[in-house]
Amino acid sequence: MGPKLIPLEIRIERYIIRIPGGCWLWTGATVMGYAVSSISHSRQVRLHRWMWERENGPIPDGFLVCHRCDVRNCINPQHLFLGTNTDNLRDMANKGRSTHGEKNKGAKLTAEQVLEIRALKSYTYQQLADAFGVSRVAIKRIKRRRTWTRI
Repeated sequence: MGPKLIPLEIRIERYIIRIPGGCWLWTGATVMGYAVSSISHSRQVRLHRWMWERENGPIPDGFLVCHRCDVRNCINPQHLFLGTNTDNLRDMANKGRSTHGEKNKGAKLTAEQVLEIRALKSYTYQQLADAFGVSRVAIKRIKRRRTWTRI
């Protein structure tokens, strides 16, 4: 059997940079930007979730621990809140962090082109698709406001 792990509370302190009045930045291991640490020889925990539970108790089923500061490696309990996935997505959109429209790196059209597509009435979906280099289905979704809904 390998050496015993030092308790998490003690290990965490070695890897935190506390910004006065702000984030507690984890400088240790991360997964997709989120602070992680081992709690046993075979199990990792996301530290923002661990910190929430330490300070506030169990996370109810169906809830996430979200960051007010939008810094994934922050584990300051004052920056954390519980929310559903919908709450988290709404928070992201309200802060302008969602990738919609031209912000989406895979977007083939600009907002100006979408407005032009919607304004063109005498062309078929296929004609518009050919002209703008996208699929007929993409044109249909734009025209019916299933995509590019923010403009």
